Amino acid sequence: MTTTAPTAADLADDIHRVFALQQAHQWEAKASSAEVRKAKLARLKAAVEAHADAIIAAVLEDTRKPVGEIRVTEVLNVTGNIQRNIDNLDAWMAPTEVTPSLNPADRAQIIYEARGVCLVLGPWNFPLGLALGPVAAAIAAGAETGEAMRLAMAAASVVVHQLGTTGTANLEDIRSLVCVH
Repeated sequence: MTTTAPTAADLADDIHRVFALQQAHQWEAKASSAEVRKAKLARLKAAVEAHADAIIAAVLEDTRKPVGEIRVTEVLNVTGNIQRNIDNLDAWMAPTEVTPSLNPADRAQIIYEARGVCLVLGPWNFPLGLALGPVAAAIAAGAETGEAMRLAMAAASVVVHQLGTTGTANLEDIRSLVCVH
């Protein structure tokens, strides 16, 4: 049984589908509690920890970096970043009291709210270290993440496959993967 990598057109359609789903559910994510966000972050951290050896092996094969460097940049930094989001989430979500005027009876506060859906792009040379940190921050901020990580990995797979077979990536294919019209 052979499997083929999805085409750029398939991924572009998938990106549009996922983006529409994320937009439809962004208000649910925005209204999520600190506990819900912490649970998502804990699952993300557990997944990175559970697959640490596979992550290290894959990055080693792609980049030929030393194993110790990969462990620090792609596993330990990522899990540390996720844990920092978990540890600080309550404080970040807490309203901040401010003085709105010179009248001592006036009261006001700043309430931080999620903005909705966001796109995280990561570089090839630190594939998880510089992608999952912003993803963790987006989850902590209440952004809708859905299946975006699966889709991003699939898009990266197509680009890497194309580079491996042709030596170059078609710029239009890459644009169609990351642009939402």
